[in-house]
Amino acid sequence: MSVHNCKRCGKLFTFNGHSVCSHCVEKDRADFELIQDYLLTHPYVSALELSLETGVEPAVITRFQREGRISLRLQVGV
Repeated sequence: MSVHNCKRCGKLFTFNGHSVCSHCVEKDRADFELIQDYLLTHPYVSALELSLETGVEPAVITRFQREGRISLRLQVGV
């Protein structure tokens, strides 16, 4: 049995295969869905713009990037 700090709220929880506690899993899923939907129509967006447009905290977006769940494309030549 392994105990971790939740990456979202900071509380201790028994590791369940996720980086967040059971209370935050649903929040993560909802945020991920918002991000995914926005990125489908706006593929060249910065993390800051993504946060402003979706309401998802920048720290959550950064964590999703580090975990390899999302990848933000940079628009070149603008």
